[in-house]
Amino acid sequence: MILWTLYAAYFFGINRLGNENISIITVLYSLPVFILIYYGISYSLNVHLYRKHYLRAIGMALLIYGVTFIAVYNLTNGRTNLSRLFTDYMTSEPDFKLNKFMQTYLQLIGSFSIWALLGYLNRLKVLSMQKERQEFESRRRYEYTTLAQQVSPHLLANIFQFLEYQLKDLRPELRNQLLELYSLMRYFMDSSRPDGPTSVILEDEILITKQYISINDTIASKKSNFIWDITGNTYGSIVPSTCLLTLVNNVYKHGDPYSIMHPIKISVNIQQEGFKITMTNKVRSSNCGLDSHRMGLENLKGRLKYVYDQNFKMFYSMEDEIFTVRLLVDF
Repeated sequence: MILWTLYAAYFFGINRLGNENISIITVLYSLPVFILIYYGISYSLNVHLYRKHYLRAIGMALLIYGVTFIAVYNLTNGRTNLSRLFTDYMTSEPDFKLNKFMQTYLQLIGSFSIWALLGYLNRLKVLSMQKERQEFESRRRYEYTTLAQQVSPHLLANIFQFLEYQLKDLRPELRNQLLELYSLMRYFMDSSRPDGPTSVILEDEILITKQYISINDTIASKKSNFIWDITGNTYGSIVPSTCLLTLVNNVYKHGDPYSIMHPIKISVNIQQEGFKITMTNKVRSSNCGLDSHRMGLENLKGRLKYVYDQNFKMFYSMEDEIFTVRLLVDF
């Protein structure tokens, strides 16, 4: 409001130089028209045009110009009482002339429309600079993370190789388990690297998931109860890395993978136009398991969107303590 008050004073001073009849009251009555044009066109640009709603932007601009035309015409054609106030703008006879009216009208909407356009362009520039700063910070974090993660894999590889050599003849069974654990660990490390693979062959994901289950069976000293139903060519499809591992890990957190009565069912169905993965498991009672916040599933959904864009659907539901996850992917 302060800026508009300053503009009113400036407008009055400029017009006063060429027209001694103009009064500050006349200028103040003109301000609502100025404000209508400026903020109306600004809204059309910053909201509708920015969102690429071109027809809405054009429609709103035409509406603003139309309302302004009617208002200014009624105020200057001498037919209303208020029009007497605006004769102060005229330096000669106050007779209404259409050509002069159009000249005044076009100057009026042109000036404030240009101001609104300059404001919109300045906003675009500011947003572009903010985006560049965010991208720069993201690149810096990426570079640091990449450099930081280059140390541990080599160090751990040397340790595992040393242990594998020590157990080669003494405990061959333990050596094989150690190699499986190292293979699983490398799979996770490769998946978490910023420059690592975003997707893997579905067959590889199935094999590493079965390996993960086998390691957990060894640790728990009992056999888990997973039923796999795989149909189709799993070598011809890709999934986000650790996709199945995320779903199976949820079973270990919130279900009972060793239940005889309620086996975990994993169905993988590959078809010509895509594939479907379905997993069902019984959920433990709330006082026996960890609280679920669905963060792992939402994270997986974000990775699925990155790999498949809009060509996938993921659903999960709970019914009679049976948790079901469905993933549908179209090629």
